[in-house]
Amino acid sequence: MNKEDLTKYLEDILDRNEETCILITGEWGVGKTHFWEKEFSKKSLKDKKYVYVSLFGVENINDIKEQILAQVFKLNKFLDKTSEATENLTSRFNFSNFGLNIGVSSVLSILKRENFKDIIICFDDFDRKSIKLDTKEIFGYASHLKERFECTIVFLMDTDQISE
Repeated sequence: MNKEDLTKYLEDILDRNEETCILITGEWGVGKTHFWEKEFSKKSLKDKKYVYVSLFGVENINDIKEQILAQVFKLNKFLDKTSEATENLTSRFNFSNFGLNIGVSSVLSILKRENFKDIIICFDDFDRKSIKLDTKEIFGYASHLKERFECTIVFLMDTDQISE
C-alpha cells in the first residue's frame, strides 16, 4: 500500500471516532515511524490528541504506563508542560510541590474515561522491546486502554521479527 492510500485509509478509520486497534507492519527501516511521526501525525492528526510511545528497550509495563500518563497529563493540561513533575518521571510520580508521592497504578485508577477518550496511542518498536517485557502484558494493557478509556491503539512493528 502506498503512503497516499495508507493515509486515506487511516484517516477514514480515525474519523469514525470509535475505539479500535490498528496494526501498521513492514520491515525494519521502511519508514513506519517516519510516516507516523513526521508525515501522518503532522498532517492528519492536527485536531486529534495522540500519544507516542517507543517500546525500544522498555523492560516493564510501568515504564509504558508512565510514558502514556505523562503525555496524557500534558494533553489535558493537568500540569504545565514545563513542570518538573512531568519532565522527571521515575517509577513513582513525585509531585512534591503538592505533597504527594503516588504510584502509577494509583494515578491511572483515579483518572476518568474523559481524560483518555478519543486519544490515539501509538506503540512503536514493538519488535525491539526488551525480552523482559511480556508481549501479553503490552497487548493486555493496550486492550485495557481501548476498552476502559475508549482510546484508539496503533501498533507499528515488523511482524516478521516477532517470535512470540
